[in-house]
Amino acid sequence: GWEEGGREEAAGEALQKGISCERTFRPTGDEAELGETLRRLCASLAEEMAARQLRGRTVTLKMKTSDFDLLTRDSSAARPVGAAEELQAHVVPLLAREQRRAASA
Repeated sequence: GWEEGGREEAAGEALQKGISCERTFRPTGDEAELGETLRRLCASLAEEMAARQLRGRTVTLKMKTSDFDLLTRDSSAARPVGAAEELQAHVVPLLAREQRRAASA
């Protein structure tokens, strides 16, 4: 779930349920390049979340394989997160797990 700047939801008003930072880029298996891409995406998402005064408990990593299969993996935080470092702390292990899974296949 999302927290929006301490606001209470007014009758009939729906608070935003999600925010994303999706990019399409060339396929790569280079771990350093993937790590840098994740760092940039987390920084961009954190800026957008801060601008909207949002924090969230679930962080989702969406990936497309070289075979064009779409994978989504998520991580739930004990408390709402929003800083780039907090987002990275959730998505880096998700990516690492998928890389290990792909290497063993």
